[in-house]
Amino acid sequence: MRTDLEPLNARFGPYVGSLGEAHWLGYDLDEEPGSAESRTIPGPDSRIRLVGVARLAAGGAAAVTGKAEYAFTPAAAPSPLPAALAPYAPAGAAWQHSRKFDAYANHEGAQGRPSGEYLFDADRDLVRFDLLYLYT
Repeated sequence: MRTDLEPLNARFGPYVGSLGEAHWLGYDLDEEPGSAESRTIPGPDSRIRLVGVARLAAGGAAAVTGKAEYAFTPAAAPSPLPAALAPYAPAGAAWQHSRKFDAYANHEGAQGRPSGEYLFDADRDLVRFDLLYLYT
């Protein structure tokens, strides 16, 4: 599990705001777990999953979810997180989701083609993300 903020702030900080704390995983879905040939740079046709929970600055989640153009609504039960991350996603979180926000934040750039979703809990200033980056 990782807790460093720089890679996350660089990838989606401009969309969700500056992160103050995070617990996350980033791994190649096509790589054998525990492989001695682990890659540090995505190769062609890599599928990198970036999943975790992060705390935003005070009021950060409300600043995102309060924008009318995204039309955030209460999220259906989110997919389970990897076991190592489960303790960092509060059971009583009031997650909100917006497909419009996902489309806005998941544009293609130097970091590959992301897809996935962002869930926000405005009361706890949390963002939960589960993204897949395709490198072709």
